[in-house]
Amino acid sequence: MTSPPLQEGCPWAGWARPNVKWCENNLCAWITTPANTWSNLAYIVLGLYMLLDAKSRTNKHKTSNTTLFYIGWASIVVGLCSFAYHASYTAFFQWGDFVGMYIFGSVPAVLNLRRFHIVTHRQQLRVAVLLVLFLSLLTALLQQIKFPIQLVIVAIIGTTLAQETFLFLRERTAAQHSNKKASASLAPNRAKFVQGIVFLFLGGTCSFLDVTNRWCDPDNHVIQGHALWHVLTAWALLCLYKFYASNFDLEKDAVPSRGGLQLLGSVV
Repeated sequence: MTSPPLQEGCPWAGWARPNVKWCENNLCAWITTPANTWSNLAYIVLGLYMLLDAKSRTNKHKTSNTTLFYIGWASIVVGLCSFAYHASYTAFFQWGDFVGMYIFGSVPAVLNLRRFHIVTHRQQLRVAVLLVLFLSLLTALLQQIKFPIQLVIVAIIGTTLAQETFLFLRERTAAQHSNKKASASLAPNRAKFVQGIVFLFLGGTCSFLDVTNRWCDPDNHVIQGHALWHVLTAWALLCLYKFYASNFDLEKDAVPSRGGLQLLGSVV
């Protein structure tokens, strides 16, 4: 993927370029691609909504919701990092953009490890930090050898889908060995998770059409395919937040000594 240089004398002109060039033409300005930059406000606005919702749940139930607050802040970090990357069109802030995505990507990864009884609530933050550090360092190394780092994000999404599929199949197997009433308490409502996957697929389609120039109007600085990726995936992150918030007691382990996520309203 060719990344042409910025015009000499422009802001960011002396910085190394990223490994991908989206459709939108770069302006000689501090914000080089307005559509792809300002669309990141969707992550920030919806992240603020998550924080307000987490605060509301905390006040309503008189319990701590640190995990939900983490998810909201993670969405805001994604927006800020991606904003900096698309404003600057630089390899350094592209790396920062990936770090932001890893911070949010650690949410389903670690919470699913809790559902597998591998990680406990007390361990989840340390595991998330180590995961983000490992992926961030790996990405920095891959940038040096010109490896397409976008494949790391594809791997993370694939891993999350594989985890959820395995959990679904495990729940179905457990349901076959229990009565109907009991089996209903074994599985979360996955409606929001499925909605999130739909938004992710639609966003991915828009981004693919953009980067391959199949849908491309370079001088349109209002609507771009990759800008729609930002908006649609911001909604996907909100759906993921609601999936965990509405199904699980994230501050309580199902089995104190072994972890696990406890379904809301159930005794596991």
